[in-house]
Amino acid sequence: MGRTRVGIGSADALSRYGLANLLRARGDLVLLLDVDLPQAQVLVVAQLRFDRAELARYRALLENPAAPVVLVAGPIQPQEQVAAVQDGVVAFLARADLTARQIHEAVQAASATQPTLIQAAG
Repeated sequence: MGRTRVGIGSADALSRYGLANLLRARGDLVLLLDVDLPQAQVLVVAQLRFDRAELARYRALLENPAAPVVLVAGPIQPQEQVAAVQDGVVAFLARADLTARQIHEAVQAASATQPTLIQAAG
């Protein structure tokens, strides 16, 4: 099985590079930032609060607009979860206590043929 191309998007550079640092040690992933983002098979987006318009901007950059999204965010309301799922989010991870293992498992699940909705409590 090939390596999964993972795009990382965030308006905040610290979050973007922090996520890259958490995922960097994983040999089964290729990290894509900035100009390489469109080639992502899985998109990881970090937000302080869920922002549907920002998520849509990142998805519009992708060569495959149906690529699954892992959302790393602060608390998210039920109605926001519904909107996020409609926009391709397959995993919700809490920013506050995110671990390298959680993000890696979410990316692996998202890259699976039939991803399962994942929510890590936080």
